[in-house]
Amino acid sequence: MFWSGLSSLVEASGLIQLTGEEIRQVFSNVKDIAQVQDLSKTRATNMWLDDGRFTSTWRNENADGIVTGTWYVQDSQRCVSIQTGLPKAAREAKCGPIYRQDDRYFSVNSDGSIHGIHQILPLDK
Repeated sequence: MFWSGLSSLVEASGLIQLTGEEIRQVFSNVKDIAQVQDLSKTRATNMWLDDGRFTSTWRNENADGIVTGTWYVQDSQRCVSIQTGLPKAAREAKCGPIYRQDDRYFSVNSDGSIHGIHQILPLDK
């Protein structure tokens, strides 16, 4: 069940939910600079590849690391399955919708809370 405040946030801020095809287009072969909301003051640089692989290099004041895994779209949600870097979350697919506001994207957890705020950039060749 989605966090009840999400619908209010969507209405108040003009967030637009992406379709599955829009998620594929936005997150294929890009660099994503993210402010992770799940963990205070965590920043991540993610590389989303069109073949379904991703890497995430993250850092906060207590730790840092590299996560690898796969991603795909299902039912207009982006799903990720972690393979390395976070043993407790490994191989468990997590899916959630993606919203856009201007040039920022918001990934949402299954409970409706905001997971991350993302700035999408072209992938360096």
